[in-house]
Amino acid sequence: MLAASPNYVPALANLGAIASQSGRYGDAVERFREALQHAPGHPGIRLNLALGYYKQYLLADAASILGPLAREQPANQQAALLLAG
Repeated sequence: MLAASPNYVPALANLGAIASQSGRYGDAVERFREALQHAPGHPGIRLNLALGYYKQYLLADAASILGPLAREQPANQQAALLLAG
């Protein structure tokens, strides 16, 4: 898919999810960041990017995403819990 459409956000996000599930958090972060270049406000991708940082113990980077996300979406319990942890 990416060969035909290299900026296809769902494919980039799915590659990030696959990398994360495989424990390759650095690769996951790269894919999520790339996806966000084409869909900057996407809350799900932002959360996944924060999780990638969190799982690498890059807590300041994770918090810089989770803080605004939690304020924008007060019902997002996952963002609030990660931010509190």
